[in-house]
Amino acid sequence: MLEKIFHLKENHTDVKTELMAGVTTFMTMAYILAVNPSILSASGMDANAVLIATSLTIGLQIRHLISAPMGYNTADILDISTEIFLGKKQIAQFREELLREPCVEAVALGCGTPHDRGNNNTMQYGPDRMIGFQIFIGDSTYFRILGLERLRDNHLARMNDDNMVFINQHALRELGIAEDAEEFKVGMDYSYPYQIAGIYRDFQIGSALDKPQSAMLWQTDDIADMYPWNILVKIRGDKTVAYNTVKSVFERISDGAVFTGAEYIEQEIEADYADQRRILHIVGIFTLVAILISALGLVAMSTYYIQQKEQEVAVRKVFGSTRGEVLTRLVGNFMRLVGAAFVIAVPVAWYLLERWLQDYSVRISLSPLIFLASGAFATVVAFVAVFWQSSRAADSNPIDSIKN
Repeated sequence: MLEKIFHLKENHTDVKTELMAGVTTFMTMAYILAVNPSILSASGMDANAVLIATSLTIGLQIRHLISAPMGYNTADILDISTEIFLGKKQIAQFREELLREPCVEAVALGCGTPHDRGNNNTMQYGPDRMIGFQIFIGDSTYFRILGLERLRDNHLARMNDDNMVFINQHALRELGIAEDAEEFKVGMDYSYPYQIAGIYRDFQIGSALDKPQSAMLWQTDDIADMYPWNILVKIRGDKTVAYNTVKSVFERISDGAVFTGAEYIEQEIEADYADQRRILHIVGIFTLVAILISALGLVAMSTYYIQQKEQEVAVRKVFGSTRGEVLTRLVGNFMRLVGAAFVIAVPVAWYLLERWLQDYSVRISLSPLIFLASGAFATVVAFVAVFWQSSRAADSNPIDSIKN
């Protein structure tokens, strides 16, 4: 039944995995959402607004993470591993056959993809430093399909020289060289030079959960210069129809071999964020709970506050204070306490949330609007609660309060 509803096998998972992931995610989020307000409330600060602000910040960050641009095209690109092919000749035949199909817009060959990464190469950069590069090799169609943006092209000769590379912006920063630099040198004594063929705009390597990485990129249209790891097929029209067409072409040229190792890049990326989507759903629930807890907490606090002031109210009424004067004094004093607690709590909450966000390479900027919205909600609830309790106190018989 669960398989039929959630398509678990199709998503490469099972009931046990999903249950464990759900429980782990729930406990993690419960911890994060509980710790910030607990730290503040232990110091006598306003935990209600902070609880709401924490929930909102986590929800906005995860939503931003899931929807963040990757810096390259992901739509309608089928990524096929070349492990299922017998050699370059069969790969070339497969490409030629695919280009005859109406549902195929383009076919590219490459080594690695931004999502699955390229070849990791760590280089010595001076006597006491190492720099890791993700190396991507592809034909011109590969770079066109992915839409990688070339910011600068030095128009060097044919890209068949191992020491002639494109690099990304992060590599410029990590190498500490100028944007218009024509080369950089690696090695223990900086003795091995690389000519810079151009600069690519930074793109996400791995998922948005991964830190930025330096990249080297080679372009070659001669399949003899590389053995491709990936075949990227840019499709048009219905994805299922296109997938089945690609599958049938492979089976035809391979005498019925099993077509495996193919998936749309969009689906690969979506699978990365399965846990984050679970967290987003849980945060939504926690946000509603936080609002309810905040409202109940403020009502309880205002009730206790007014109970402590009942005899004072009775005495003031006996000495001639009007209902309006009593309300103004009670509500004003309580709201000043709420305001002071909020002002003290916000900087501490800001610091704690900023520390949490530092773990993400793709992150939101903390906005004062988050805290203003949370504070406004807490203020409205506090005002309504204390005004209601103050009205009851102001309308009560002062003799009864004095007797008690």
